[in-house]
Amino acid sequence: ELLVGEGLAVVDSGVRDGLCRPALLSLEAKARSRRHGLWAESPWPLRAEDAAALASYSGRFALVEGRVVS
Repeated sequence: ELLVGEGLAVVDSGVRDGLCRPALLSLEAKARSRRHGLWAESPWPLRAEDAAALASYSGRFALVEGRVVS
């Protein structure tokens, strides 16, 4: 909880609402809106349409937001 709340960890995006996922997602949303930790200077979430930004994260963790079209 502490790490997520400070923006130092990203919540698992799994589909099951097991454990304390809903509470953690709420903490993550607050950290994102306050631009804490990972959310401070990072371009996250990356836009799926921005091919150059995606390519720069090749081989690393990236949070990507977009629509699956194919």
